[in-house]
Amino acid sequence: MDQGMQDYERQMLPLKEELIRKTTQNAQHIVEIGVGTGVNLQFYPPNAQVCDARSIAVYGSTQAHVVN
Repeated sequence: MDQGMQDYERQMLPLKEELIRKTTQNAQHIVEIGVGTGVNLQFYPPNAQVCDARSIAVYGSTQAHVVN
């Protein structure tokens, strides 16, 4: 990662942490879009089930199935 991106990530980390914690505090299931290196995973509730969007196959508009 280049220096500019490292600086950006360092500045954004507290904002991302606050946003993710507030929006997922009661979540039981979370789909992470673009998980990358997983830097955001540390902010999710400890008991939440988190999966990468690439592992979801959608059936219809209301059902999803986790593909291992």
